[in-house]
Amino acid sequence: MMLAQYALAHDDGTMYITGGGIESLPLASVPAVQPQLSLAVGVAFASTECGREHSLEITVHTPSGDQLFPPSRFPVRPLRQPPPLETETLFQFVLNMRDTPFAQFGKYRYTLVHNGQSCMSTDLLIRQVAVTDQGDAGSWMTELQRGYAAYAKGDVESAERIFRGVTEMFPTVSDAHNNLAFIALSKGRVSEALKGFERASELGYSRRDVLDFNIACSQYMLRDYRSALEGFERCVRTHTPSQGATLLAIDEEQLQTVHVAGPGDYMALAALNAGWSALRSGQTSLAQTMIGVVRIAIGRHAEDHGVGASAQFGAALQHLQSQLRG
Repeated sequence: MMLAQYALAHDDGTMYITGGGIESLPLASVPAVQPQLSLAVGVAFASTECGREHSLEITVHTPSGDQLFPPSRFPVRPLRQPPPLETETLFQFVLNMRDTPFAQFGKYRYTLVHNGQSCMSTDLLIRQVAVTDQGDAGSWMTELQRGYAAYAKGDVESAERIFRGVTEMFPTVSDAHNNLAFIALSKGRVSEALKGFERASELGYSRRDVLDFNIACSQYMLRDYRSALEGFERCVRTHTPSQGATLLAIDEEQLQTVHVAGPGDYMALAALNAGWSALRSGQTSLAQTMIGVVRIAIGRHAEDHGVGASAQFGAALQHLQSQLRG
């Protein structure tokens, strides 16, 4: 269960999340309206729970305990897996919320209710910030939301234009520098991207797990394989993000966009990229070790959540394995 800038659930069971893991929003004053928020939810039904209807609903309560808006209901009848599988069935859905009003500062609680019983929740802290040289916090947050929404819809050009505009109007907003650099990296403008990530770091970008990963990707594409390897190993060892993110998988000389949902996905992807970096550094035994780390991370993730980001970078993993065998 995760709050994000934008999320989309596809009919094939995949979920695309942009700007995931929101835990707080900075506002200069209240009342205020947030143009776009998404709540991404995944529910695992045991085989004994399948084949019958369940009632799911989302409730949102203000810091004072009042309902923010009427509950959103999602009736679902999960299909039973045929023998011999009889495994859990994962149901994923997204609640997209437009123009959410926040009348007071404090924690707002989003709760999933299953058949009348609360089963999980997440909090959103609306915190007050002073108006500084960043300008009106509400205005640049609104622009960031527009950029996230454009990117999630596949309109990368509009997203890049919006993020660039934020960096020009509010040059100390670290999120905009990171987002603009990510698009530059995905388009092959690697030197520009690395400078953008370094600027985001200087400004105190809060997602160190994302920033270290992006910098290492840039170093790899600049053929600084040893620095990239150090960066990806650090990601494997030190970062266990509870939030989702959009990152890049390495496949020899190519980069592929991957949506990670949590620490299992993150570790698997970081280990894959570390494997490619080790191979390019001439450290084949370490590359083999990293393949083992990928498999362990994928296994841990599958126990909790089913198929994750590994399905998106499976071809890159197979390619790395074939390079090592060759």
